[in-house]
Amino acid sequence: EIKKFGGVDDPAELEFNWEKLLGGRKTGVVFVQATSTGTDYRAQTTSQAVIQLTDIGLIWKESEKEIFAHAFSLSTGKPLADSVVRLMGEEDKVISKGNTNIKGVAKLKNSGEAEWILAKNGNDTHLLPLDGDGEVPLWRFNVTQSWGGSSETKRLLLFTDRGVYKPGE
Repeated sequence: EIKKFGGVDDPAELEFNWEKLLGGRKTGVVFVQATSTGTDYRAQTTSQAVIQLTDIGLIWKESEKEIFAHAFSLSTGKPLADSVVRLMGEEDKVISKGNTNIKGVAKLKNSGEAEWILAKNGNDTHLLPLDGDGEVPLWRFNVTQSWGGSSETKRLLLFTDRGVYKPGE
């Protein structure tokens, strides 16, 4: 618990010692809650965050039947071989599981049920939502999408600003 460290509405910066919070480890998950102080509990506001401290970088491409995942070290950029990658659903249900090869690549079956992708390398873990902030929406590039049935005409649009980047390429 941290006591008041500034005046009312005064901006303040607070630095955390992550290794101390994680008991000497360099990776882990921390739950942070900031609550305003005062005598009237009804006027208190609270902000909460779950913070993941990890060295696992994880990018993926998704198709109808498969997810191609690439795990790499954020500090070195090198692929993470023998990492366990799981697609997770509701209530921690494992939908698909695989290990990364020497290039840090794992191919997982995609049944469409998965909501999360989880990578584990040694004592380090990284959990990300499959749908969310990591997606690049195509409408930003003036690309229309059709969710209807298939048509006779096949169209293809490719664009990249490095695509799935692997160090050394």
